[in-house]
Amino acid sequence: MVVKRDLVQRALYRCFGQALTDSTTLVTDCTRLLRAWMPGTADLSALAKQVEDCLLSGLYSALGERLAWKDDSGRSWRIPLSALPEAADCVMDALFLSMSATPAHYALLRDYAMQSGSVAAVHALYLTYPDLHSEQERQVQQRILKENGWLE
Repeated sequence: MVVKRDLVQRALYRCFGQALTDSTTLVTDCTRLLRAWMPGTADLSALAKQVEDCLLSGLYSALGERLAWKDDSGRSWRIPLSALPEAADCVMDALFLSMSATPAHYALLRDYAMQSGSVAAVHALYLTYPDLHSEQERQVQQRILKENGWLE
């Protein structure tokens, strides 16, 4: 799968900020992982878990076991482990937005969104397949995306 590195980078900036992201190998590692995925080889839930593990490993290597750092202003931050599934979902958005608009990918994304609650899958469905949803479905998608900070 062709996944643009800048989409992964943007997702990680959104989750961890530019300074922290750029001080790690997370962009390269996550991009490599997403590019290796092929439909039918592993389900999206398994891939999301691999992305989450990749994030934990990369952050642990960069920050140590406390997952803490100080930003340029001297403010201390700590990444809770509970934030990693949401961060992995943000990274998965890069894959979803890279998928071609086919009936098979639509079904895959729709099933994954319904089963996992992935906001990234809803985002990709909203952007890539606007004509396949009723007005009511579009409104629900918009509400989900706004509530989760993906739309203004």
